[in-house]
This record gives sequence, C-alpha cells and structure tokens, in this order.
Amino acid sequence: MPSITTPGNGLLPDLQNHIIHWTAGGAWLAQHYYQYYLYTRDEDFLKNRAIPFMEECAAFYLDFFTLGEDGYYLSSPSSSPENTPGNFEYGALGGRHPEVTMNATMDFAAVKELLSNLVSASQVAPVPRADEYREALTHIPPYQANEDGALREWMHPYYDDRYAHRHQSHIYPFFPGREIKRDDPRCAMVVKAIEKRLSVGLSAQSGWSLAHMAHVWARLGRGEEARRCLDLLLRC
Repeated sequence: MPSITTPGNGLLPDLQNHIIHWTAGGAWLAQHYYQYYLYTRDEDFLKNRAIPFMEECAAFYLDFFTLGEDGYYLSSPSSSPENTPGNFEYGALGGRHPEVTMNATMDFAAVKELLSNLVSASQVAPVPRADEYREALTHIPPYQANEDGALREWMHPYYDDRYAHRHQSHIYPFFPGREIKRDDPRCAMVVKAIEKRLSVGLSAQSGWSLAHMAHVWARLGRGEEARRCLDLLLRC
C-alpha cells in the first residue's frame, strides 16, 4: 500500500518513486486494527474485522518478499520514507538520490509486527494460516547496526545511512511499533540512531518529524526532550 491513494478509484495522485514503491503502509495500518482489539477486547471485531484485514495484508507481503540464499527475506523494491542512502552522491542517478532501494528496515519491522500479531490473535480466534506466519517470522532478518552502533536504516550492504535527515522511519520497531522496549538491549541501537539523526539539530525537523520525535522521547521516558519537540512544533 503506497502512502497516497484515492478512495473510490484507487488511482495514485502522486507518482514520485518514494511514494509508489513504499509498501509498508498496509502492515502499519494493520497495527491499529490489532491495537483496537487489545484496548476493547472486542472479540467480534477481532474475528470479523481485524483478522481478515491482517490476513489480506500478510498474504501480500508473503507474496512480495523473496527468500535470499541466506534464508532471510528480501524486500524489493523498497523505500525508507523519505530518506535516501548516504553513499550515493546527488546527481549520480539522473540528478536525484536513489529513492527506490532494497531492504528498508521499516519494511521488515512492520511486517514482523503484523505476523506476530496474527500469531497472538490465533490464541483467541481462528487464524487459518497461523503456522505459516510462525514459519515466516523465522525468515525476517535480524536488525543490524552500523559501526557506530546506530540501527541501520537499510538492512543491505549496498546502502549507508544518511543521518542528516528529519525522518526516523527505521526506528519503527521501537515507535510506533512496540517490539523493542526500553529494557531491551537493542534499544541502545535505537537511541544511537536518534542521536545521529539529530546531528543536523532539532530545529531542522519539520512538523511530522517533531511529532514523531516527541513520541519517541516520551516512550524513552525523557520528558524534557519531548517537551522541546512540542515547543518547536507549536511554533511551526
């Protein structure tokens, strides 16, 4: 599911590469279906709304991903909104950085959450392909770190991170996902990634990224940093 669609006809009003080749939207939307169930404990909603939607999403990704020689999935084409790799000079590809890549970390994080939620839902309601989802989870590649310890934005050796950017899509497993908790050793990779992303200064962030960053700091329990983000957001 791309980030922009037109209800009613399904046509894409924006044909930029990073728009039409971003596929993580369905898995992200599926998170809200399952979280609604967790909050309400509405089993009728889970059986008749959440699971059918989540299974449709899972069917797409299991068809879209390909299995690499190492036994892990490959996601291609892939995009990490709205960043581009740091090891490609501007102008190298017809005047633009490559917006279409492989193995954006966000892809795997969102799909891992989707499959995990389906497995969890199978303990409450029938999920016919639950065993297939358990198997698929073993093929999601583990998160990777750069030499400085920061969570990698692309889980592929072709691409280096570009820290001087406002978006932090690759920290999805920490926020808005819930896979990595504060007491998880992998959280150190997340914190380092955020610190590196802020190398351009907090004032370089925009409305969306300030709201995102405020939630991230709040989840880390760092209220002063969250407040600074909200202060700047209100001045935008």
